[in-house]
Amino acid sequence: MTARILLAYDGLGAPLSEAIVEELGAHGYETVLVAGSGRHDYPDLAAAACTAFNGGGYASVVLVCGTGLGMSIVANKFPGIRAARCTDEYSVEKARRHSDANVLALAANLTPSERARSLVRSWVGHRFDSARSIPKIARIASIEESERRGDRAATTPVVVLAKGLGSRLAPVAATTHKTMELIAGRPILWWLLRDLAGADALARTSVVLREADAGAAALCREFGVAVEFSSPTGYLRDVHAVASAAGTAVTVVEGDSFVQPGSVGRFVEFCGRLPADAGFAFATAAPPARWDYPIQWVGVDDRGRVRRFGRDIEPTALMACGLWHWTPAEVAQMPRAIEQGLSFTRFVADRIAAGTAVATFGVAGAHNVNTAVSLEQAREWAESTVAVAPDPAVTR
Repeated sequence: MTARILLAYDGLGAPLSEAIVEELGAHGYETVLVAGSGRHDYPDLAAAACTAFNGGGYASVVLVCGTGLGMSIVANKFPGIRAARCTDEYSVEKARRHSDANVLALAANLTPSERARSLVRSWVGHRFDSARSIPKIARIASIEESERRGDRAATTPVVVLAKGLGSRLAPVAATTHKTMELIAGRPILWWLLRDLAGADALARTSVVLREADAGAAALCREFGVAVEFSSPTGYLRDVHAVASAAGTAVTVVEGDSFVQPGSVGRFVEFCGRLPADAGFAFATAAPPARWDYPIQWVGVDDRGRVRRFGRDIEPTALMACGLWHWTPAEVAQMPRAIEQGLSFTRFVADRIAAGTAVATFGVAGAHNVNTAVSLEQAREWAESTVAVAPDPAVTR
């Protein structure tokens, strides 16, 4: 069956229509002309084209008006539409390969017929092929969905930072990445992603691993989340890298944190309701009965406000448990701390001491899987509190 592309143009765009139809035909596409093209105003034509495209059966859309601006503005009002107004081949290629654009808007007043042919040729000659752009495209869809629902809190990207290896988990470790250790019948990563699915956050979630892991990659495909690989550079640097790449507030989930099921999703929802002037947020839980690794202790005053934080302070009744939320203002403070050689724990302690607004979220139970003892504890705790995970496919 011949692939079809919708074409709509107003009176100013009409002179390019013949060249566009010929070029599409030369590359095996059938052009479907939107009724009223050449006669009606561009808002109505662009709306009709995008409505038809969203109904299915079309490979993409080409819109033409005087500047291409008006039609692209109208097109981007429609769900699922990613319209790009292009006047050069480089922009067309980037729109297709990196932004997964599905609507091309052309400027008739700026584009001779031969250039229009070249732009269309580039449009049909490129496809989306940027794995690095998948989280960004997912975030666009998440923003669009949250705006549709009037829920702006649901736009914050979530990164599962899972670079930790299991070298300290011997002899009980069975996998390379700590996040793939089995607890209650499933990998830690499975529990984290299932929680995020329950919070409708998968579309804005990505997983960062140290190196390729077939099991983790398969799990990410099962949940439909993007997976990236990068070597660790120090935890504070890693957090800064993922947070600054987001360009907005970001929720970071440590991939070796096994928490009471449901807690990750509730934490994400909690962070979405934080006031704009909040500095950062993190989850806390009671410490395990015994531990053989440094714990990030949390000290609060009689009003529940965080006053102390660190591995070397006197143990308290609370510990940090691997769920963090960072605002751009706090992310901007990280480079200086990195230059000073501060650890992540010291950075957090210094920000608290500086009076940064901090929000905490209590978790009923949590284990940071860092050593063989902590892994065994997490498994023992799960046996008594968490049902073994069933095997059916993920429901999204």
